[in-house]
Amino acid sequence: MDVVAEGPAYVSLLLLHYLVSATLLATTPKHSRLRYLALPCLYWTISQVVKPVISTTPTRCNVIALFGISAAQAVRLLLIEPRDDKDLAEKLAESSPSFPSRLWRAIRMLWGTRAVNTSWQVKNIPSHPAYFTRRGMHVPPRGRFLLRQCFIFIWQYLVLDIFHTLRVQQLSEQGEYTGFTELQWAVPIDQWIERIISNLVTWFIIGRLVLDSHYRFLSFVCVGLDLNSPAEWPPAFGRMADAYTLRNYWGKFWHQFLRQPFTAVSSFLTRDVLGLPRPSLLERYTNIFLVFLLSGILHVMIDYGQCVPVHYSGSLHYFLSFVCGIMIEDGAQSLFRYMCLSKPSSTKQDDGTLLWRRVVGWIWIMGWIGIFSTWYLHPLRETPQDQYALIPFSLAAYIGLQPVVGIVVVGGVIVGICFQVEI
Repeated sequence: MDVVAEGPAYVSLLLLHYLVSATLLATTPKHSRLRYLALPCLYWTISQVVKPVISTTPTRCNVIALFGISAAQAVRLLLIEPRDDKDLAEKLAESSPSFPSRLWRAIRMLWGTRAVNTSWQVKNIPSHPAYFTRRGMHVPPRGRFLLRQCFIFIWQYLVLDIFHTLRVQQLSEQGEYTGFTELQWAVPIDQWIERIISNLVTWFIIGRLVLDSHYRFLSFVCVGLDLNSPAEWPPAFGRMADAYTLRNYWGKFWHQFLRQPFTAVSSFLTRDVLGLPRPSLLERYTNIFLVFLLSGILHVMIDYGQCVPVHYSGSLHYFLSFVCGIMIEDGAQSLFRYMCLSKPSSTKQDDGTLLWRRVVGWIWIMGWIGIFSTWYLHPLRETPQDQYALIPFSLAAYIGLQPVVGIVVVGGVIVGICFQVEI
């Protein structure tokens, strides 16, 4: 089965996926039982998408993720935190908006899980780049926004082309494909160093580039077609400098597309189903557990779509490891505050967090992610060469790797100086 051939089917399923939920959102009262009709439709469309294929790409992985995230968002808006046409009318100019206007607004609510520029916007959404604000542009001009997004996207694509080419060369040198193997934790220290470096490069560079490049491409298309304004497309990722704790890594640096739908589901389960007292430590960490459990399930679905057998997928192990990591982190911070910051001479800190605490924090998160992401990345690295393509088209395959590296270096200087990209 070929991914490109499935494109029209994906589009049809995605339209059905959104239109059913959006129609119910725009036409039914908040507590209407008709809204439960969305559940079998959501299940069926997801079941048609989450299937192994002969070859796959990050785009298909993001499509699977989009179906899963939008399903959680639909459950949230239809059933858990219900919205109706009055909520849809808040942002519409008409006093009595037409059905097409309400339907379009409902689709945008389902699509925009970060709820940018609404009263329920997700917290810690990055502000627009300093490239605009330093020039007095609090709302990025459309033309300049499109130019910047296009140039950065092309540069990101070429960087991914380099990693893709190196990966293809590495796989070709390994010889005949031997299939999936069990993860071995007891390996020599030099192999662990290689693993940790590879894992960190994958998460902090390749993973971010893949997600951010797709986001920039979508923003270019939507703003270019005048479906959205640039104000509705703030950066997907925060600053790496803020990722000095596991909480900050997921809550400030990493994208927030999953936060609102998954948090709504977890809050419903902890408060309405389990009846846990709020606030309490039990409720707090149960919420964290459920959010990472949902994230793990979503990534198991993505793994399965990449032909990784469910019993080989390490997604659940990896994402649930952060529950333990955050508990350790919270305990260490509480102990530090008790032992040090309770002293009168230690109540003030320069600029919030001292530099040495940030350095310790960066070492901590890099150690945790570098070690435990082995669960997640090991089976993905064992997929056959002809089964996974990091990009749909490789320029390096035609002009060679060295010219592409040269273009990336020169382009990186231009991106850094002219467009002031923030890391």
